[in-house]
Order: sequence, then C-alpha cells, then structure tokens
Amino acid sequence: MKKVLLLLIMLVLIGCKKNDDNIKETLESPVNITHVGSLLSWDKVENATKYQVTINENTYYTSFNYYEIVEEGSYEVVIIAMNPNYHDSLPSEKYSFVIDYMNEFTFDLVIDKETQSISWNDIDEVSSYKVYINGNIYETIVPEFSYSNLTNGLLHIRVQGIYPLGETNLSNDIYIEHNIGDEVIINYQYSRNSSKNLLILNNTFSQYLIFDEDNRVINSELLIEANENLEIKSDYLLGITDSKFTFYIYSGNVKAKVTITFNNKTTPYIISGSTSIYKQDEDISFQFELFDESFKQLSSNGLKTSDYVIDNDVITFKSSFLNSEFENKDLIQITYVIDGDDLVVGLISIYKQ
Repeated sequence: MKKVLLLLIMLVLIGCKKNDDNIKETLESPVNITHVGSLLSWDKVENATKYQVTINENTYYTSFNYYEIVEEGSYEVVIIAMNPNYHDSLPSEKYSFVIDYMNEFTFDLVIDKETQSISWNDIDEVSSYKVYINGNIYETIVPEFSYSNLTNGLLHIRVQGIYPLGETNLSNDIYIEHNIGDEVIINYQYSRNSSKNLLILNNTFSQYLIFDEDNRVINSELLIEANENLEIKSDYLLGITDSKFTFYIYSGNVKAKVTITFNNKTTPYIISGSTSIYKQDEDISFQFELFDESFKQLSSNGLKTSDYVIDNDVITFKSSFLNSEFENKDLIQITYVIDGDDLVVGLISIYKQ
C-alpha cells in the first residue's frame, strides 16, 4: 500500500511540474515614459516583441520602444508590453503631456546620397533644429545634417525648428536606405483556397518597418502577426485581388523583398520556396499547405528520421544533419511525398553558400 501511495504522489508531482513548465510568465510594465518634442519613448521591456500604445483611447502598435506624435494637442498615454509567448504586461502608469507648436512651417528636405547628408530651407529667428532619426534626437544650428556616421539601416527622419521660446511643427517623414546590406529575397506561393498564415521562416526580424512597392508605409498590424516567426496574415492575403503581391521588410540593416504569387490549388503544395541557402549551425525550415493530408515519405542520401522534425505543415531539417552533409558537398536534395487522393511528389534543394 505504501508503494502505491508513493507512486501516486510521484505522478502528481510530475504532473504538477509539467503544468508549471507551461505557465506563461507576465511581462514587466513599461516604465520611464517621457517625451521630447514629439518623440514619446520608454525603457525597453525584456522579451517584449511589440507594444500597444493607447493615446487618448486610440490604440496603435509598434515594435520599437518609441512612438512619434506629430499633431498638436493634449495627450494621455498608456503602454502595454506584448509577446505571444508571454502574458501581456499590466498597463503602464498614465502619462500626460501637451504638444503646442509656436509656428507652422513647410520644410523642403533635400537628400544628398553622395555626401550622405540632408538639408532644408532655413527658418528666420530659429536658434537651432532638432533632427529626429529612429527614436534619437540630434541638434544642429545650421539647416543641414550628416547621417554618414549613424548606424546602418533604414533611417526614418523628421526635422523641427527650435525658437528661443517654442518650436515649429515637424517636417514630413523621409526614409533613407543607409548602407543597407544585400537584399534578401523571399518568395511564396499561396492558394486562395487556403486559410493559414504564411510563416517567414529562416529569417529573424525585430523592430521592423514594412513598405509597399510604391515606398508607402504599410500598417504592420494589418499585415503581420509577431509570433515566434513573423506571420503574414491570411485574411489580409485573401483580400488581395492581384495575381502577385510584393512588400519590403526593413529590420536593422536588412532589407527583405517578400513576393507572394497567388494560385487556386486544392492539392498539397510547398508554400515557401523549394530552395534555401545553408547557414552554418542553423536549422532550415519549409512550410507546406497540406489541405489535411500528410507526409508519406522524405528521402535523401544519409537522411534519417532523427534529422528532421515535422510540425503540422512545417518541416525543419536540423543543423547537425546539414553541417555533416555539407562537409563534403555543396547541394543537398530531398524528395518529399505527400499522401492523399493523389500522391504529390516534390524536391527540396538546399545549397551551400
């Protein structure tokens, strides 16, 4: 009887530990909210992937720990830190402030990419200018500013004139690609009969801005869900009537061109491109639309079931397998077979960089 009781206690303890492991932690609330001019900022919250910023009962989202408010008015702000793998933070303390411009002015901003500088028309009686760039504020007494020494990436810039007492409105936004690296190309195909989000696999984006092909900012909250991988929302995609949709993600000094080609398939197919580039010590994943079917077989020289993981419609090949195979080859080709009313056979190619 004692042995049975001890076994029951152990099972209960194991069950409790498993539940504890699944309990989400709660993010810390944002603190040290402040504003300078039109720039509202706060301390970064550890593990937060985005922030919900409520301004006078209107709600906005940003992946940055700052937000620009450019119109005059009285404001009350509350901020919540968010991450899909954590519970949202409690709301921050309410922060109140006023923006009141002394004078309205039209800025004529000129970009000189050769000298990596911007300039604008001078304003009578101002004592200096504030240049807002990616959450930082720089001051200059002349109507020009060099961005050559700033951190590489997409620069979001506004300018404001400062009087001895008071300030002007802000200029319109300009965006400058400053020493962006090689453009990352991401291609997908998407069936109008699908209902799943597209996963942006094998790339990590944080603190990102999204633009359409005409260089207009896209409200990322409409297009993207910031889960473990960024996801392109299916309801947004299904509202697109064109046969192809392209947008750009800027994150750090990375520019990614994402192109989605639409089709009307009803049989399983690979959503993400069937080719990928090997990166040392990194897993590589591919997403499929299985339409409730399943994988029948994966085959390649040297491939074992322990070398990959199938999670619903995503296949991930482990870095240990890739590292070993690429010691003496430049290309790995893997054949997949999807079961169903008709067998679907395809080929995945992974290239050594």
